[in-house]
Amino acid sequence: MPSSHLSVAFRRTCISRGGSEYVLTGSYGARSGLPGQEAVRSINGPMSADITALELFAKAIVDSEGWLSDPNIVPIPWRGIQLPKKLCFGILVDDGIVKPLPPVIKALERTRRAIEAAGHTVIEYKP
Repeated sequence: MPSSHLSVAFRRTCISRGGSEYVLTGSYGARSGLPGQEAVRSINGPMSADITALELFAKAIVDSEGWLSDPNIVPIPWRGIQLPKKLCFGILVDDGIVKPLPPVIKALERTRRAIEAAGHTVIEYKP
């Protein structure tokens, strides 16, 4: 299911139901969803319950070499990656300026525990 950068409600619903979504750079094939407000650039991005479908979508878009016709697209060809079994993540809980609300802190801690339970490393970033 496609979404635009402006459709936050759709993306939140997708993610909260176990789906995945990401936003592409550039504007290849995208049109503003708000007539008369073309300055508000819309960027299409896929949503899916299957992460391999997102990879297929991204590869198809990148392989089309949109940067040849749109100077706003970053000219980086597709390159597959092989992730190591153990990853390392950084997490920022409190920047010392704006204290997160308790539900946000709870969500970050829950995420930290899930990442560590999966065998990965989490490093807390302190600015």
